[in-house]
Amino acid sequence: MTWADTTLTDFEAAVKSSDPTPGGGTVAAVALGQAAALLSMVADLTLSSDRWSDAHQAAHDAKAAAAAVMPRASHLADADAHANRRKSSKTIAINESRPSHLSSLHSL
Repeated sequence: MTWADTTLTDFEAAVKSSDPTPGGGTVAAVALGQAAALLSMVADLTLSSDRWSDAHQAAHDAKAAAAAVMPRASHLADADAHANRRKSSKTIAINESRPSHLSSLHSL
């Protein structure tokens, strides 16, 4: 599963859950991808209007930048979630192997 393939409703439910993923990095990467998509939409609207012909070159440049960012943002979201899952599972394993008299020290 990738976060890019998740519905917005499912993603929001995952964000507000008590699970360690998706965390802040994943959310930021998804937001980056959405911002790039919005930039691409605005660039297309600009390019479709002769009224904004003086901005067409900037719109082409912005659209190219957005096209490069969108897949990278999706990759970053998945990579961050994967790293958080690995970190979380290691923390659980460490806590479970800790002698009981030391367990209370972890919460300090």
